[in-house]
Amino acid sequence: MAASHVNRAATDAGIVADMAAARNEERILIYRSSLLHYIFQPIAVENLGAFSTTLNFISELGRQIHIQSADVREGSFLFQCISVVVQRFNSVLLHDTLIANLPDP
Repeated sequence: MAASHVNRAATDAGIVADMAAARNEERILIYRSSLLHYIFQPIAVENLGAFSTTLNFISELGRQIHIQSADVREGSFLFQCISVVVQRFNSVLLHDTLIANLPDP
């Protein structure tokens, strides 16, 4: 929804999320030596719900959690948690754009 990304976002759903994921991958190179034993997978979600190319990763993660917990709803719970985080962040951004009507001192 940012003015700087409107033209790119209009061409394809998820393109801005993919750009954000690529930026995250570039940033992680700084910490490469401390992350030798971990896999870094950036997750980016656009405000209107388009996921980055990591949708397969999130689906597989939900499947693995389901296998461990034996609860078939775990994948749905994972997507719901991500959606709630996006909504909460959007509410913070909206709140920060409002001008407080404080009484004059």
